[in-house]
Amino acid sequence: MRTLFYFRTHFDDPANQGVVKKCKAIAAQGDVLYFTKEGLFFNHKVLRPWAMPKQSWRHIWAYYMVFDRFLAQKIDFRNYDILYIRHLPAHPFLVQLLRVAQRQNPALSIVVELPTWPYDAESKGFAGKIAAALDRQYRLKMARYVRFFVHFGLEKTILGRPTFCINNGIDVAEIPPKKSVTAFHPSQLRLLAVGSWSNWHGLDRLITGIAQSKNTFPDIAISLDIVGEGPALGAWKILVESLGLSNCIRFFSPCTGSALDVFFEKADIAIGSLGLHRIGLDTASPLKHREYCARGIPFVFSGNDSDFSAVVSLHPDPAHPDVVYYRPDTVFHLAPRIDNDANLVALAELWFGAG
Repeated sequence: MRTLFYFRTHFDDPANQGVVKKCKAIAAQGDVLYFTKEGLFFNHKVLRPWAMPKQSWRHIWAYYMVFDRFLAQKIDFRNYDILYIRHLPAHPFLVQLLRVAQRQNPALSIVVELPTWPYDAESKGFAGKIAAALDRQYRLKMARYVRFFVHFGLEKTILGRPTFCINNGIDVAEIPPKKSVTAFHPSQLRLLAVGSWSNWHGLDRLITGIAQSKNTFPDIAISLDIVGEGPALGAWKILVESLGLSNCIRFFSPCTGSALDVFFEKADIAIGSLGLHRIGLDTASPLKHREYCARGIPFVFSGNDSDFSAVVSLHPDPAHPDVVYYRPDTVFHLAPRIDNDANLVALAELWFGAG
C-alpha cells in the first residue's frame, strides 16, 4: 500500500525537532509533504516556494490560504491508498483538499492524527483565537472525509469517527543514554527541562515550588536548567525574576547533539509535562517523557502516561492545584533506584501538589 504523509509542521523550527524526528520515522515508508521557511516540500524537494519566517503573517497566510489549495490542484491522489495527515486547526481549504482527494480516489483512506484532543484550550493570542474559530466551524466538515483519527487519549470516537489509540514513540538508537549515573548529594538537586514550551507544560508550577522549597529547605541547593523556546517562556522568565531565582533557574536556547548531551550528563532529574489539566487533559503521551527514558534519567510529570506506571504518587491538593511543593527527602529517595543499564531505567511519576 502506498501512503502520502502530510505533516503540517514547520520542519526547520528548532522548537519542533522532537516532532520532526517522529514524523521522519513515520514517513520512512511513503511520500511526505512538509513545510520549511523556504516553502512546501515533497520528499526533500521544493514543491511550492514560499518564504515564510516563523510566526509571521506570511507564514499564516501560506498555512491557511496557499498550500492546501495548491495541493488540491497538484497532487494526484489516485497514486495513493492512504493519506495520513498530522492535523492542526481545520479550515475551508483543508476541507477542500480532502474533498478533492476523495473524489479523485474514492478508495483512498484518509487518516488524521490529532496530537491533542481536545485541543481548544491550546489556542492563545489573536491569531490563535481566529484559528480556533475556523476550526470549530470546519472540523465536522473535515471529519466527513476521515476514516479514523489517530490519537493518544482514551476516546473511542472523535467528531463522530472511530479512533485508533496509540502512544508516542521515538527512535531509541538516535538518543545516547547518560554515560554515568551522577552521584546524588543530600545538599544538591539539579533539575533539567527540555522542550518546546507552552503554558500547559506548567513549568511555572515548578518555579513557584522551587521558591517555596528554598524557604523551607534553605540547606538544599535546587537548580533548574530550561532548554528550548516557546510562547510560555516570556512569562516564566518574568516569574523567575520576580521570585529572585535568576541565580538558580537558567534559560537556554534549543540545542541538539553533543551540546544537549552536556545538559543531561550533569542533571539529576528531568521534568516532564506539569499542566495537562490546563487544556482539559488527564492522559497524554509526550515525546519528552520517552526521550528522558531513553537517556536513562529519572523524570517526573503530572497527569497520566500509560507507558509509565507510578513509582511514587503525590496527589495534588485541590486548594493549590498550581503549586509544586518539593519534598526533597521524597525526591532523593528515588535516587538509589536509578541504574545506568539502559534496560533497567527506574521511572518515577509524581502528581505535583502541596504536601
